[in-house]
This record gives sequence, C-alpha cells and structure tokens, in this order.
Amino acid sequence: MNETKKLMNERDYFLKKARRSGAEVDWSAYRRLRNRVTNRIRRERCQYHRRELQDPVNNPKSFWKKLKNVFPSSKGKLGTPESIKLDEGEIITDHFTIAENFNDFFTTAVSKLMKSVKPDVNPQSSNEDFTDQTFALKPVRDVFVYKQLKDLKVNKATGLDKIAARHLKDSASVMAPSLTYIS
Repeated sequence: MNETKKLMNERDYFLKKARRSGAEVDWSAYRRLRNRVTNRIRRERCQYHRRELQDPVNNPKSFWKKLKNVFPSSKGKLGTPESIKLDEGEIITDHFTIAENFNDFFTTAVSKLMKSVKPDVNPQSSNEDFTDQTFALKPVRDVFVYKQLKDLKVNKATGLDKIAARHLKDSASVMAPSLTYIS
C-alpha cells in the first residue's frame, strides 16, 4: 500500500507539472502514472475482497455481511467474481463452476442450519415428516399481476430487464394476462 501512495503522489506531481507547462511529455507521463495507479488500486481492491470473502466461509451471517460490502445492492455495479479459491486451495475461474460452488455452499448451509435447529417438541411430528412435505406454488391470477403492475413506483430505477416502471404501469392492462401466463 505504501508503494501505491508513492505512486499516487508521483501521479499528482506530474498532473500539476503538466497543467503548468502544458507540454505533451508531461501530459504523457501523467497519463501513464494515472493508468498505473488505477490498475494498482483495482488489483488491490480485488485482493482485499477475495480475502474478505474467504475468511467467514463457515459463518453465514458474517459471510452475507461481507458479501453485501463486496457487492453493494443498488449503489454499485453487481458482477460475478473472476475467480474463487476453494478450501482445498484450488482456484476456479469458470463462471459456471463458480455459480455451482456458490449453490453448493448455500444448500449445505441450509442443511447445517436444519441440524442446528432443535427438533419440534410435538411428539406427533418427526423430522421425516418435515422433509417429506412437498412444495407447490399457488397459481397467480390476472387480477393480482394487474394490481402489482399498477402499484409500481415510477420514480424507481429500471431493473435488469431495462424496462422503465412507467412503461409497465401504463401497459398493465395489456401485459397482465401475458405475464400471468408466463409465471
């Protein structure tokens, strides 16, 4: 980090010098140093986030807190990490494999959580009954989808689909049947 600070001071010096002289040589030196500083900061930030995410792997609450810091919700850019390091020391860079490892982590976290929860005190129910229950989604009706579309707040940012809330709200009567069918 100390080297980065020296590099930043040197960059700032060349910026002042280039502004004073206006010479292309000084501007070129400034741009070169600016790019080096930017790349160094990005690299150090990436290393910091990797260390932060590797520390709390066995503590889900701490992991989620760190994850929120690394991937801020609406204020920053969301993305997938370029690589992750497994417990065995193997580094994975394939995005599909990274997603699979995150999936495995969270599914095992649920099973660990279920083991830590005390069994039900009701003698009529057992753990087998709990795991044999089926999960089913209730059908969605046009009226519900229409109401949800009409209740959208138009001053909010667009989602991943890049469709403005105003367009969805204005076209609610036309879109509700199609969206209901999709869901």
